[in-house]
Amino acid sequence: MIIKEKWPLVFHGEITNMYGFTPYTLDEDFQKFEAVYIFTKRVTTKKGKQYKRLYVGETDNMATVIQDYVNSPCLRQHGVDSICIRLDADESSRCEIVRDIIDGVGGRPPCNKLWQDQTIVSALQHILEDFPNLEYDEAETKRPTTDKDADTLKIKVTDSRDIGSSVGSKIASELSKATGGNFTHPNPLNNPNPRSKRKYITIMEIPRRDRDGTPTQKGSQ
Repeated sequence: MIIKEKWPLVFHGEITNMYGFTPYTLDEDFQKFEAVYIFTKRVTTKKGKQYKRLYVGETDNMATVIQDYVNSPCLRQHGVDSICIRLDADESSRCEIVRDIIDGVGGRPPCNKLWQDQTIVSALQHILEDFPNLEYDEAETKRPTTDKDADTLKIKVTDSRDIGSSVGSKIASELSKATGGNFTHPNPLNNPNPRSKRKYITIMEIPRRDRDGTPTQKGSQ
């Protein structure tokens, strides 16, 4: 299927940035082209039909995206039923749009996990260089133990004797400043794995107010 540039939907980025997209069902057979895409779920609100963002990505070959991602456990769990597309042949532009929409007023989509965001992970690892008894634990981060912990960053504490009670809040504050996000430390030192004696600091992102897939007049951007 060849698509034309028409934008009946708008997704919001940071502050006032808005991006036009076109929605499609998941049975579309796309040809190869470059695009930003958003896997979505159609929902009905008081404002009418909207498209809830589940995963934002970019590609240079739209022909393979649906078959590669549609069976993702996260997407299935959240009821994916559509995909929204914005044509863009410039890779750097596509990456900027993806980042802006993820960081935008709707908050991080549920299937864009924190640990997949190299900007955030790299910033956290840089911050932890000043804390010799702390270490980012990628394996524990990828293995959530509860729904509440499904999208958090886990920091392993190698020696809790030298860790003050405010260190988690300090790391969350520095990560917010470094990335422009909004992070918090929701609990004291904990142990997400009962079989282990290790202690962890949990960092989580504070979501922004939801404003997904707002319909607009066709042809607008």
